Amino acid sequence: MAKRNPAFLLLLALTALFTVAAALSEPELDAALSALNARGYTLFGKAITASDIRFELLHIPNGTYTLFAPTDAALFALDMASPAWLYVRSLRRHIALRRLPNHLLSVLPPGYRLPTLLPQRSLRISRRLPGPFITADDVDVVLPAVFHGPDLVAYGLGGIIPPRHPTDLFLSGSHPRSTDLPNPPSRSNDWSSPPSRSADPPELRPPATHPVPGIDLLAPSPLNGSSPSPSDAIETGTHGAPSPALVLEDQPPISAPVQTGTPSPAGMSSPAPAPASTPTNPWLLGSPELLH
Repeated sequence: MAKRNPAFLLLLALTALFTVAAALSEPELDAALSALNARGYTLFGKAITASDIRFELLHIPNGTYTLFAPTDAALFALDMASPAWLYVRSLRRHIALRRLPNHLLSVLPPGYRLPTLLPQRSLRISRRLPGPFITADDVDVVLPAVFHGPDLVAYGLGGIIPPRHPTDLFLSGSHPRSTDLPNPPSRSNDWSSPPSRSADPPELRPPATHPVPGIDLLAPSPLNGSSPSPSDAIETGTHGAPSPALVLEDQPPISAPVQTGTPSPAGMSSPAPAPASTPTNPWLLGSPELLH
């Protein structure tokens, strides 16, 4: 019997080792994202490429995945209403850690849970009855068979997978960067009109106007060109003089003291305002001394 070549045996062992430890190939991932992009799921692929998720998908040994792409409109709304770390967590929840082509996904028992790229979070696969739709966490899979590869399958959803419970958003132990970003602020900059479906918790949402009767917020002041902040808008007597950005309906207007004569009876018209060159009411003109 001929002796086996040791170099051949070593090469065979190395080939088997690298075959076992192989990860998802970059051409296959790019092909899947291009297929989603061609069917109208553009933002999901761009978000994966711009985040560290792409690096993880390409370097996890023996990784096989199923992508459940959310719609562009739903993903854009989440991006505008949530901080960056929460946005990335949502992307991870749309990636299952198992390759399930259409013929396997359709025969899963109702309530079957798939592990996702987000640690300790899973997707519940069910079927909507009556109807032909398979659902992932109650979101319809409306576009099957977008892409089928040896290690990756892609589907299109009819919306976006929502968090099942508030603790799903803010568990610091389930994501390595959550401890570095405690209580992140919202990316919504307009406090007066927050998003109607903000993903932020109540303590992080922009403050709403106080429902005190008789207090109205004025338009932006010409002195600074910006709207008054919520803290200035509700600040009252115990913290100093009232803010000039408030109009108190029950309080009579402040005017210069009358030197002679008697005060006008109630119901009579007030005197005409003084010319702009001689201001008499510093509250309405925004005196610098009163703004500080």
